[in-house]
Amino acid sequence: MSPIDDRLIQQIAGHADEIEELGRIPASLLTDLKSANYFSLLLPTRCGGKQLYYPEFLKLVQTVARADGSTGWCVNQGSILTTLANQMPDEATRAIWQDPGTAIANGPPGKCEAVQVEGGYLLNGHWSFSSGIDHASWLVGVAPLKENGKTQRVLWCFLPKADATIHEEWQVSGLKGTASYQFSVEDLLIPGEMTISYSINPDNPPLYRVPLNLLFACGFGAVALGVSRGALDFALQRTTEKVKRFDQNTLSANETIQGQVGRAETLWQAAELFLHTTVAKVWRDLDDGDELRPEHKIALRMAGTHVIRQCKDVTDIAYALCSTDSIFQANDIQRRFQDMHVITQHIQGRTDIYALLGRYYLGLPFENYMIS
Repeated sequence: MSPIDDRLIQQIAGHADEIEELGRIPASLLTDLKSANYFSLLLPTRCGGKQLYYPEFLKLVQTVARADGSTGWCVNQGSILTTLANQMPDEATRAIWQDPGTAIANGPPGKCEAVQVEGGYLLNGHWSFSSGIDHASWLVGVAPLKENGKTQRVLWCFLPKADATIHEEWQVSGLKGTASYQFSVEDLLIPGEMTISYSINPDNPPLYRVPLNLLFACGFGAVALGVSRGALDFALQRTTEKVKRFDQNTLSANETIQGQVGRAETLWQAAELFLHTTVAKVWRDLDDGDELRPEHKIALRMAGTHVIRQCKDVTDIAYALCSTDSIFQANDIQRRFQDMHVITQHIQGRTDIYALLGRYYLGLPFENYMIS
């Protein structure tokens, strides 16, 4: 049975304008999203979660993002973070996920550090771009563990959101509804059981054997597919309805427009096929007992990043097809355009990742944190 709830998807789409205006997901929608565990879809079953099959998860994320990009982004971000529960003791997972609908958030670290003290670790630092923090109840602060001024390892620290200072700074043009605020803590004691040193156990189920970076890459690729599909849907409708000034026929009668529509559809369908077939192939191998090999990592890395780049091209074509209608905020295409261009600025969609892929295919050293 598909995990996609059509009623909930329609509800998300109906709130898209409100999400954009508020800069967050409204409380009325959050209640239903959390009841459906949409921020914890990959939480292990031993913690009360759904532990959704990852290829199916990507289809759900794509569908949510087609309804609203910010909500799709938060569903992907929050759910992938719940895979960390697989590395935590039962005591900690019970404290955090008493309700499987619990949402957690994190962001890239700024200046931060953890120091071991009696009873746990003393955490200080600042983290930014914490998508979904507005509706989260727990946060993850990633920081280097310092001893005598030297980094020993990287520590992932789980803390109640109430223990952090939230800096509500998110004045952006796209993905406004992610409310990706900053947070900071000062001399906060984190109990030892509420920390992990991230690692991959080859004996784990497939979902927990794939590095977090690659789960995020393909997940945000699915978000890009949903956002660009929404942009193209809008453009297709507009070109069949709009008659430009001094013309008698709709835009769809123009051969140049027809060619651009054909190109955009080709790009989008190729991107969708690329992402889902790549992930399905890797998962079949892992389900069959294969280890996660370098070629698997490269395939996921390539699919996640390239799909984001292709979806940008689709969205740009859709934006141009709509002519002056594209510039008005009241039109859905404007939000899609802005959301898509924010996605391309994320580390998972940057063009310098192509050089990593190139090194692999040239037989050069290619190991990189983006595939580990």
